[in-house]
Amino acid sequence: MMTFFLFSWRLPQNYLLKLKDYRQCLECTEVALNEALQQLNSVPVSSHTAKEEWFSTITMLLGGFEVCFTEDPQLLRNINHYTSMARLANNLIWVNTHTNIPGRDKVCLETENDI
Repeated sequence: MMTFFLFSWRLPQNYLLKLKDYRQCLECTEVALNEALQQLNSVPVSSHTAKEEWFSTITMLLGGFEVCFTEDPQLLRNINHYTSMARLANNLIWVNTHTNIPGRDKVCLETENDI
């Protein structure tokens, strides 16, 4: 399941980035990030490998956001009716508050199951 999810979202993200369709890439990646966070939160605490795979997916998706905003700094200003911006903001806040860097050498993601 995990490999299919990563593969199924990586292709559209890469394709949209090649087309320089940053608005569509932002929207597609936002949906994928939301789904990845839901899947991560459903992983049992004892399944460290699955959690690491989801974290890898989330990291890849965040990289797509970075490319979009780097290539089109005005992107957010040009999105008038994007209804998922509140969800994107909440998801980014969640990632930020549940990510820590112990010893600055490895990024760990805590899920609600861990807390």
